[in-house]
Amino acid sequence: MNRDWLLYGEGEMLKEIIGNGTSSSTIVSDKSFRTYFKEENVRMVPLLNIDSVGGMHSSNEVGEYEPEFILDMLPFKGAIQGDVAIKETGDSMSPRIPSGAIMLLRRVMEWQEYFGYGHVFVLVLTDGRRITKRVTKCIENPREYVLCESINPAYPSEELPKKMIYSVWKVIDVLVHEGY
Repeated sequence: MNRDWLLYGEGEMLKEIIGNGTSSSTIVSDKSFRTYFKEENVRMVPLLNIDSVGGMHSSNEVGEYEPEFILDMLPFKGAIQGDVAIKETGDSMSPRIPSGAIMLLRRVMEWQEYFGYGHVFVLVLTDGRRITKRVTKCIENPREYVLCESINPAYPSEELPKKMIYSVWKVIDVLVHEGY
């Protein structure tokens, strides 16, 4: 595999191995795949070993004290520098984000000033939990709370104190493997 082709869409997809172990451009050319990488704004994004859970009272599979590391690099259309990918655990966000789905996340830097209600976010809480919820405005006390909603109707909405939120990551895209 040609690293420059994978990261930047330059050169050929595969390298041909020559007798002494050096490489040159491959005789295999997949122009349509290269074009996708160039024209569709695809960027390789690190898939981290952490997860986010749909349930407010569920534990993450990867605990807060386990070191974070990159498992893989995945291509996402529309990704930008700083985006990361993580796995979803649990079914409270199903069917839109089923357990096992990979989410492309983008950090929301000034969330205290403007949240962007109505979107799905991964909230990193001050106790280390990571939860995935659609966040809407809390009508009763919007200055101190947000309303966290599940997609799955079996799970009730809950108010979450803003002071419990450490960081906010907007879900930009979701990859779902349907097994067929």
